[in-house]
Amino acid sequence: MFKFRLWPCRLILCIGLAAAFQTVLAQNVATVGGIVSSAETGLPLPGVHVFFQDSDDKTTQGVVTDLNGEYAFSTTDLGERLLMARYVGYRTHRQTIRLRANTISVVDIVLYELPVDLGNVVVSATRERQSRDEVAASIGVVS
Repeated sequence: MFKFRLWPCRLILCIGLAAAFQTVLAQNVATVGGIVSSAETGLPLPGVHVFFQDSDDKTTQGVVTDLNGEYAFSTTDLGERLLMARYVGYRTHRQTIRLRANTISVVDIVLYELPVDLGNVVVSATRERQSRDEVAASIGVVS
């Protein structure tokens, strides 16, 4: 008598359902990417935090630019979104973009330097009295 095993059929059914489910999910994905550069030099900026921010000021998804200032990420949250870019020493960039399913949006970002006045800076140094023969490095005396 022929004995039929069910586990191969179940395995094939599970793989088929998983593939079909992935296809349905993949239809609602939008990709955003571009280059972040400096307005003053035109050079790409590595390490810039590029992210989406919700209306309740929460960061939902984001990435950091690579050494060439490039970024790219995908999201399933479609519609109008606030894209932001932050970098130390630069003004925060804010831009509203519309994301549609199965699209790739190229958004190049230009950041402007943020001048910061540090005020007065006083540098002072002290040193114990030593003769020049005791010191391992050369010393210049300024009076």
